[in-house]
Amino acid sequence: MSLSRRSFLALGPAAATAAGNIDRRSLVSRHNPVLTQFDTRSPLSVGNGELAFTADLTGLQTFPELYEKGCPLCTQSQWGWHSFPPLNGLGPDNLRMTLFDSHGRQVGYPSSPAGQIELFNWLRENPHRLHLGRIGFRLDARPEDLRDTRQELDLWTGTLKSRFSLRGAPVVVDTCVHPESDALAVRVQSPVLKTGALDIELAFPYGSPGILAADWNHPERHSTRLEAGGEGFARLERTLDGDHYSCA
Repeated sequence: MSLSRRSFLALGPAAATAAGNIDRRSLVSRHNPVLTQFDTRSPLSVGNGELAFTADLTGLQTFPELYEKGCPLCTQSQWGWHSFPPLNGLGPDNLRMTLFDSHGRQVGYPSSPAGQIELFNWLRENPHRLHLGRIGFRLDARPEDLRDTRQELDLWTGTLKSRFSLRGAPVVVDTCVHPESDALAVRVQSPVLKTGALDIELAFPYGSPGILAADWNHPERHSTRLEAGGEGFARLERTLDGDHYSCA
């Protein structure tokens, strides 16, 4: 299907120039999603196709418990996967297959967990996508304590712009992901920063095949080590069983 020039002009004056060309930024930006309250089923995300960061109304992952039964707040990547250790030394070669006839020959399929439920589930659940880490504000406040909340995802720039007030003080948060690198950038502007009431918290979970992609109940199963540090910089080495990654 082709669009005539007349069809372009029908998009409206905000989307077309005097020469009849599409003003693409205006056309895209008029569809920017806007939230004014916590929406646990439709939080907004920023990403680049390789790394994705889903935030709540604060622009970070400050109130993740609100979203656990909706759309969870996660930081995930294409490379971020985790596997549990094999059970009792068992592996794929120990799985009993169910044989089916296929054109006169017997072919095995992993179709039944009978008598091998733990091994069957281990193979089904591994590897699983990993929540790489939670980045949120450490607030002495509840979600309902935030006022004047507004969040807009700028589809043209890929920037999430969040605004709210905390005990009468305005807070402005810009969140985005680098277009080519696995890097998240956050800018926070607020007079509350001077009081120390708006700290940033970084937390790491163990892996899980569940929808949360995180297990916060077994700190003994993973570790975070400070590999390098200096003024305004730290590189953390993460270890979960046989999987490793770093966060700078």
